[in-house]
Order: sequence, then structure tokens, then C-alpha cells
Amino acid sequence: MTLKTSGSQTVTAASGTMTSTATATIHAANASQLTLNAPGNAMTGVAFPVTVTLKDAYGNVADGYRGTVRFTSSDVLAVLPSPYTFTAGDAGTHTFQVTLVTPTVLSPTTLTASDSVNQALKATSSLTVV
Repeated sequence: MTLKTSGSQTVTAASGTMTSTATATIHAANASQLTLNAPGNAMTGVAFPVTVTLKDAYGNVADGYRGTVRFTSSDVLAVLPSPYTFTAGDAGTHTFQVTLVTPTVLSPTTLTASDSVNQALKATSSLTVV
């Protein structure tokens, strides 16, 4: 049997009249995806929160992630967070403040968060800046 959901899991086995139950704590696997939660719109020059969450292949929050996340944006004047190394207290998710400065003209402004070592851990959001 393979348990894929992190947290406390109970397994019961039965055969005839005998039943046995065991409880185990399942921990998330290594991070295999990075998600970036940002609003679809932003006001020019006004800081707004964005949340980065690392998940394993099963969708569990990778609470053991200790990598460093960097931000980039198509807005060259954006005020972005400094590179940030996740700690045990983050438990796989952290909220940052971002300020976009240049109003959107022809195409949406992009905001990207990526792991500084593993480029497969990367997510981009598109925003309209007014």
C-alpha cells in the first residue's frame, strides 16, 4: 500500500473475524512544484501580498523545503523581495510583499518566483497594473 496524503493516516486490515488498525504520520515528499498566488490586478506603486507554496508530487505542502526563492518581473522598476531562504517555521509556504510600478500597456506584467538552484521549481503570474 502507498499512502500519499501527509498527516495522520489510519490503515485497517481485516481477514475473516480479525481486524487490525495502525496509525502512521505521513510526511510530504521533496518539493516538486512551486505555486505563486498573486492577485490578477495591482495598483501602480501599491504593495500587495503574494504567496509562494512548495508542494510535493502528491499535492501535499512540502513543509521540509529549505531552498531559496528569487523573484523577477517584466516590470523593470518593480520593488521585489530579496532572495529568501525558507525556514522550518515557513512549513513550505511564505507570503511576500511586491510593488509594481509600471502600468500595463500592451501585455500583462509578469511576476515570477523560482528556486535559485532547481529551475524546475518555478511559477509565473500575469497581472494587470493600473
